[in-house]
Amino acid sequence: MKPFMLILMMLCLTGCFDSTRLNTGLEGKPIPSFDLLLPDSTTHFNTSTIPEGKPFVLFYFAPSCPFCKAQMEDIIAKIKTLRDIQIYILTPAPHREAKAFFTHFNIFKYPNLTAGEDYSQFLLRYFNAPGVPLLFVYDKKKLLTQVFCGKTPVDIIKKAAFRGA
Repeated sequence: MKPFMLILMMLCLTGCFDSTRLNTGLEGKPIPSFDLLLPDSTTHFNTSTIPEGKPFVLFYFAPSCPFCKAQMEDIIAKIKTLRDIQIYILTPAPHREAKAFFTHFNIFKYPNLTAGEDYSQFLLRYFNAPGVPLLFVYDKKKLLTQVFCGKTPVDIIKKAAFRGA
């Protein structure tokens, strides 16, 4: 029984190492309107105010997830190549944990990164999210192009963001 559990656990973890493109059935649809709480814990931001004309990514993470941390490290390391993409870094985690993650990665110094808390867990329910990290890629018309689960290379994110541009 122990070898079976070990193999099962290894298979589950293997899925987290590579990105998987998810087919949600919502591709080509506009971003839904929902509120985020910004790190100051008082300001709300609604996704309906995201302007058209520039692609963006919703990066959904859990602060304790090692694959989410690796994804964030990759984004920061290649931030210059992502300058034409706005990235919203979102979590349903409690405020203290979220803020620690944002501070650890010093994301406030990057103009194309915006941090927020999905306090109502809207994205998890809307997309029936299977886990984290999740990357929801939208084009310049605010239409969903692709969703990725797992750590995703920056070049794949960029291709998805500029698809059809």
